[in-house]
Amino acid sequence: MTARVWLIATLICLPGSPACSSHQKIDSTWTNDEKEEARPIRDVETVGDAPALTDTSGGSDKAPLGVRHDVALAPGKREARCSCLAVEVGNATERKFQWAAGPPPVGSSAMVIAVSAHGVACPGGDPDETKRRGSISAVDREGADVLIEIEEVPEGRPIASGAIIPRPGAGGGVYVRPKNARLPYARPQAGGRCKVF
Repeated sequence: MTARVWLIATLICLPGSPACSSHQKIDSTWTNDEKEEARPIRDVETVGDAPALTDTSGGSDKAPLGVRHDVALAPGKREARCSCLAVEVGNATERKFQWAAGPPPVGSSAMVIAVSAHGVACPGGDPDETKRRGSISAVDREGADVLIEIEEVPEGRPIASGAIIPRPGAGGGVYVRPKNARLPYARPQAGGRCKVF
């Protein structure tokens, strides 16, 4: 080995260097590319800080209850059922709902709700309906009633236009309410909340 070759080898492999350690294991799977995690086709969001809602109809193949981004109102003529908001409630397979990847199984103790602030009159709301970003923020239980809370989400955040919800109990209903009094969506009617089912 010439002096020049010996000097280069010494510089590359200094004592204590991880590259020269005889005990160092080489990870053959190492890569700079980020590993892509498998994700479900349908994104499901947990409903706020409320206790988890559960489907008591049994079966692990049932879609979980909660706020959804993959369901919306089907195209067509709409009417505001609550202020500034078209709302439909029913079974997942009904034609009034449009699913990104087909309706999931929801079980007999659950149902679907979808909302939209587009295509309806909205006194007090933005006259440009593309700027109306009413979104479901939470699903709550209050006795036999199911309460759907609506917020305004900023540009860049996805609108949660639907939810899988528990059926109301005996004598109960499904109500929609705004997250705060400043919002134009689902303002209470005189004498009460906006009942949609």
